[in-house]
Amino acid sequence: MAEEGKRVEKSGLWEKIVRNHPSLKKMYPDGVDIFFADEDRKEKNRKYGGGGGIEFWSVEEDGPPNFPNPGNQKRPAVEIYSEELMNDPVQLESAVFLDSLHQIPFESEYAPLMNQFRGSFDNTQTPYIRQAAEKYGIDMNNERQFRSFIDRVVIPWFLRGALDERTDAQLDDMSGFAYSFREHDPHNPRTYDKSYDKLYNESQRDIVNKIRKMVNSENWYSTPKFGIRYGKGAVDKTRGFKKQGVSW
Repeated sequence: MAEEGKRVEKSGLWEKIVRNHPSLKKMYPDGVDIFFADEDRKEKNRKYGGGGGIEFWSVEEDGPPNFPNPGNQKRPAVEIYSEELMNDPVQLESAVFLDSLHQIPFESEYAPLMNQFRGSFDNTQTPYIRQAAEKYGIDMNNERQFRSFIDRVVIPWFLRGALDERTDAQLDDMSGFAYSFREHDPHNPRTYDKSYDKLYNESQRDIVNKIRKMVNSENWYSTPKFGIRYGKGAVDKTRGFKKQGVSW
């Protein structure tokens, strides 16, 4: 049960997001709870959490004793800590949608594309990823930490940037992946100054564009298009990490 005093989002935001991205209804069949953090939760987020403006909590995630999962753990929860997000409906809708993409690497129906993505990193990208891992305290020589970091942090960066639906004017200083995806899009007729690093290679562009179609489709779950259909909750063991010739 949600903590006393916590504000629950009641405007139908999640239902609106699902209408625009129908496959999320099947990814989250029980829905998603959205909470606006009170001052106590904001302080605990700064002290015990990641300190960001929004956090996605899976049903399996208990959280530390002093900063527990805000929901009842019967369905996922999204907690908002940023007053700016709370007071900007456009930015709030975008943030909640993009945070919901964290589940994709663990959805069995996306497994074939996720395997392709895990094996798509090249030597121009690995130094940046290693630097980020060091910041997070990740030992890239530890296979379990490495795999978890790629699935839980790195791939969601790429997905969020590519699937960000805000206009150029609505992007902010934290939108580097979105800027990069747009600025270096060979099919985009607009001319940019190319000031953002080219973060996506062409293989990754192809993969995320396929994922975009799946997220926005209502019927793809029942019609597999990438070989065998994995059972719900199945884990694909092939997981194409550490492609030959790529230095991690």
